[in-house]
Amino acid sequence: MSITVSTDSYISVDDADTYFAARLESGSWDDATDDNQERALKQATRLLDQSYDWFSLLTDEDQALGWPRQGVYDCEIRLLDEDTIPTQVENATCELAIYLLDGNTADRPVLLGQGFKRAKVGPIEIEADRAFTPETIPEKVALAVTECLGVLKSSGKRTFR
Repeated sequence: MSITVSTDSYISVDDADTYFAARLESGSWDDATDDNQERALKQATRLLDQSYDWFSLLTDEDQALGWPRQGVYDCEIRLLDEDTIPTQVENATCELAIYLLDGNTADRPVLLGQGFKRAKVGPIEIEADRAFTPETIPEKVALAVTECLGVLKSSGKRTFR
């Protein structure tokens, strides 16, 4: 896919429709309005860019997104065209979009008990677990963006379970 500096999604709704036509359990995508599909793809794109340190250099220093990039090799050690969004990034965008359409959001507050080492009732005492990081990128999305394209930020972890 060729992309311009003003683009705000790694994949179009039409191309995502093609992706989901070949995927099982795509009801959330199929049932969503065109507007919500587009919004989910845009949010998924933003979350991917916020969550990954992509390898190599931007193709254009003024581009809005983390892709395309120059001098990037895929996992088969083939040089990618500098105007191309890798298929893995497009697929990850689709998977994260349907994850969001299913009602999963990265903005949801951490549930009580998660992110805490200890809570005491009287007198009230709470100790945060500084090693806890809430899930923002589900594992199957992280797996779609292979380690040859980038690594997840956040404490050196590469995937969340």
